[in-house]
Amino acid sequence: MRQALKGPVFAAVFLVLTACSPKIYPTQTDSIRVEYRDRIVTIVDTVTFEVPVISEKVVTRDTTSHLENEWASSDATVSEGLLSHSLQTRPHVVEIPVETLVEVHDTLVVKEKAETIVKEVERQPTRRESFLIVCGEIFLVMVVLALLGLLVKAYLKRR
Repeated sequence: MRQALKGPVFAAVFLVLTACSPKIYPTQTDSIRVEYRDRIVTIVDTVTFEVPVISEKVVTRDTTSHLENEWASSDATVSEGLLSHSLQTRPHVVEIPVETLVEVHDTLVVKEKAETIVKEVERQPTRRESFLIVCGEIFLVMVVLALLGLLVKAYLKRR
């Protein structure tokens, strides 16, 4: 009796495993690309330096004078027939713009992800598909009835 059951059971398992196919989704493709960029950038920066305070005096036989600008002031005076001259710079900071060329290395990682859209479309089965569906249902009913019959037969044998 076991030999008689091997064929139909194998056929039933084979049909159950291959009767319906699962939904097939397209594979998702992600692409990653790395871009390297080398470029030269001009950076404008300001350099500051401080003008030092300088003090000088000169004595000569001449007339008096006074000079002044944003950087320094100068006084000249005559005392007892001698000219005394003093020059003093004003302390202040000078700002000078300086352009510097800098080489920049950029690494850009671009990840593009493909979007998958699953759209179910309802359609009527073809004649062949309808026939196979009906045959599968009939075969399934036959297998269930055969298994129930075997279970009942084994149950009755035990009594």
